[in-house]
Amino acid sequence: AEQSPPHNVSILFDASCGLGRPLTTFSPLPRNGLACGYAGGLGPENVRSTLQQLRAGVAKGQVIWIDMESKLRGTLDGKDVFDITKAQSVCKAVDQEGWEHVAAAEEAVPPPPMPSNCYISGHPLLAHKMTLLRDVRTIPKDFRQLLREMTFHVGYEATSGLLTATRSDVISPVGPVLGKNAVRISESVALIPILRAGLGMVDAMLELLPNAVVHHIGMFRTHGENAKPIEYYSRLPKDRVADIAFILEPMIATSRTVQAAIAKLKGWGAKKIAIVCICASYHGVVELHKLHPDVKIY
Repeated sequence: AEQSPPHNVSILFDASCGLGRPLTTFSPLPRNGLACGYAGGLGPENVRSTLQQLRAGVAKGQVIWIDMESKLRGTLDGKDVFDITKAQSVCKAVDQEGWEHVAAAEEAVPPPPMPSNCYISGHPLLAHKMTLLRDVRTIPKDFRQLLREMTFHVGYEATSGLLTATRSDVISPVGPVLGKNAVRISESVALIPILRAGLGMVDAMLELLPNAVVHHIGMFRTHGENAKPIEYYSRLPKDRVADIAFILEPMIATSRTVQAAIAKLKGWGAKKIAIVCICASYHGVVELHKLHPDVKIY
C-alpha cells in the first residue's frame, strides 16, 4: 500500500455487496493510516456484537466506520423504504457499546518503569505535537517544523540543570541588580547533532543557547544481526572541551549509535553529557542506563 495515501481515499470491506450477508471474517487495517470501514448484514440485532468483535481484534485501538443498508429498510404501504426507527435502534446499540473504545482495566497494561536517568515530559502540548508527528499524513515541511518545536520544548527541560554564576554589571531602570537576580550561564555548552537526523534539532537548541558551539558526529549503521555504528565524521576540537555536551538525536531505537557517540564524547573529555531526543524505545533507554547511568536522557 502507498505509504502516504491521499486524504480523500478510503476502503470499505463489504461482505454482502447489498445482499445482507453477515460479516464472518474481518480484514486487517492497512498500516499506512488509510481510513477503513466494514459492512455486511449489519443491523439493530447484531451491530453491537459485531462492534465488540472488531474492537477485540483487527480494529482494536483504531478509528473505523460501519456501513449498513439492507437491515435498515422495511415495507410501508407495499413499498420498500428506509426505516428511521431501525436506524435509531442502531445508534442506541452503538451508544450503549460506546462510540469510542475505552480499554477495560484488565486490558490496560501499565507501562514499565523508566530508568532513573530518563526524564519524560508529560506536557499536553508535546503530546499533541507528538501525535501530529506520528501521523502518516503529515507532510515533510510540517514534520520538520514539529521536530523544531518539540526540540525547543524538550531542550528547555534538558537545560534546567545548567549552572549559573552571578553578575555585577546589570543595571535596571531602578538601579543595580545584584545577587541571584542577575546571573549568567557559567558552563560551556556544546551541541552534538548526530548526522543527519540530528541536524533538524540544532536551530531550536541554538535559540535556547545562542552561545553554544556545534560539533557534528557522523555515523551510519551496518546491517544484519550484528549491526554496529560506524563513525565517518568527527571534528571535536582537542583544545576546547565543553563542560556539558547535549547529544541531539530525534529517535533512540537500539541506542547503539548513541552509545558510540557517548563513548566518543567521554573520550573527548566532556564533563557532563545529556541526550535530547523526541522518542525512544524502552529497550534503548534501558541499555543506555546499564552502560551510562550518568548520562541523562530527555
